Amino acid sequence: MVKEQQARVDQATRNLNMITAAQQRAFDSNLANAKEQQRAMTQEYNAFSEVQTQTGTFVDTSGHRYVLTNTQNYHWVSTGGKTAETSSPTPPPGGGWTQLKQVPAQ
Repeated sequence: MVKEQQARVDQATRNLNMITAAQQRAFDSNLANAKEQQRAMTQEYNAFSEVQTQTGTFVDTSGHRYVLTNTQNYHWVSTGGKTAETSSPTPPPGGGWTQLKQVPAQ
C-alpha cells in the first residue's frame, strides 16, 4: 500500500513537472514573439519619425552612425567629421569627402 501511494505521488510529480515544462516553453515562445513584435513596432515608429522630421540614419565606411537631415539624395562626411548633403553624386567642394550610406531606422 505504501509502495502504491509512493508510485502515485511519483507519477503525479512527473505529470506536474511535464506540465510545468510545457507551460515554461509556451511562456518563452510568447515572450520571444512579444519581443519581436516590439522590435518591429519600434523600427516602424522610428522610420515614420524619420519621415516626419526629414532625417535619416547614415553610416560611414567604419560603421559610425549619423542622424542627418534627409532632404537631398546624397550624404557625405569629410575627413574632419563635417557632414553635408548634395542633390548629385558629386561631393561638396574640397577634398576628403566620403559618401554615407543610408540604413533602416533601428
